[in-house]
Amino acid sequence: MSDLAMFLIEPAFQQVQVVLVGKFNPAIIQPGWLAKHGIVGETEALNARVGLIHPDISTINLAHVDVIVEPDKCTVQGKGIHFDVVRDFVLKTFGEFLFHTPISAMGINFVVHFDCGSFEAREEFALRLAPREPWGDWAKDLEGPPEGTGHGGLTSIAMAQNTRPDGRKGSLQVRLEPSARIQNTGVFMHVNDHYAFDEGTDSSQAMEVVDLRWESSLKYSEFIINCIMKNFVGQVA
Repeated sequence: MSDLAMFLIEPAFQQVQVVLVGKFNPAIIQPGWLAKHGIVGETEALNARVGLIHPDISTINLAHVDVIVEPDKCTVQGKGIHFDVVRDFVLKTFGEFLFHTPISAMGINFVVHFDCGSFEAREEFALRLAPREPWGDWAKDLEGPPEGTGHGGLTSIAMAQNTRPDGRKGSLQVRLEPSARIQNTGVFMHVNDHYAFDEGTDSSQAMEVVDLRWESSLKYSEFIINCIMKNFVGQVA
């Protein structure tokens, strides 16, 4: 899946992230080191924006990915529609060079923001997912005014699939909220495809998943997001 996923509603924004949990040295991963090992090109390294290089945290903005490295976590975020750039960066960095890095867990995360077109349409969509009737008499009070900051309702809803479809250790966690990126009319969805690995191991288990499960992971996230989007498509059909 090199390009945009096939969604029922075209997202206004979509992003793939890989979050690695383990033991990292933030000071190692910097533009010069990445270029030296051929993970990025010389020009990309020279044009990188370095927020901070420190033993406790490093932040680097490259042409196609943003990288945040902390002692217990490394996050690689895509910046465009070519999601495989994220996979390739992770595989080269931790599969070819920093392969001794202990990694105990990983998330392949899919983020989308999509626009419902109006506040009213988003409200109807939210009511399909979180109807007010089960809240009884309080439902009339929590709604408040029809629009604006005083209006209440769904702020966040989360679901967990604790048996993975591939039989591996881990889970899938999905969160839906009003979008901070698209004020008043947008919806945010975050799918965390979470993998757990044996403690005390190197990066090999995580890199095997990135190498072999990348396409399946993104397609399953696409499937989950489309299952939710059907609620909105159904209300406007």
